[in-house]
Amino acid sequence: MLDSLEELNMSDLIRDLLAMADPAHIIQAKQYLSSLPTNVALAELFQLTKDTNPQIRSYAVIFAYELCPEHAGPIAARLLSDEDPSVRWQSCRIVHFCRYKPAAQQLIQLVQQDKHGFVRDMAALALSEIGDQSALLALEQAYTTETENDHEGQPIQDTILRSIERIRSRLFRNI
Repeated sequence: MLDSLEELNMSDLIRDLLAMADPAHIIQAKQYLSSLPTNVALAELFQLTKDTNPQIRSYAVIFAYELCPEHAGPIAARLLSDEDPSVRWQSCRIVHFCRYKPAAQQLIQLVQQDKHGFVRDMAALALSEIGDQSALLALEQAYTTETENDHEGQPIQDTILRSIERIRSRLFRNI
């Protein structure tokens, strides 16, 4: 009974620290998570991915990569369909860092269908690392229809084109 009460208090504490959204509390939440055994930290991170606060879901993906990188790909892939575009963006970013190939089809869907340009941009970038022939076809199609710019004012088409080039180069090397 005491163990589950302590776990509940730890979960609440981590969530409350992240909800405060200031750097000192975020660092403290990460320190608490890093002090836990890996399996317990992963369970906590998984719970955080279900939080109603999108900022907390984003931190769950970031912390998964920073604390348990070998498990971050599946956690990030789970949030590629999140309702919040900033969580989808962060998940694309972590999938990219992890080179998590099982998420390729989800990224293709984001490139083709997400209504937020910044998410499409990051999904295209992630595909540059893990995309195959099907991603190449989707990116070529997206290139012809993309009209938005990224957060730096550069055309998202530029990211798509670089991703196409990287995938083609990788496919060519594997022939």
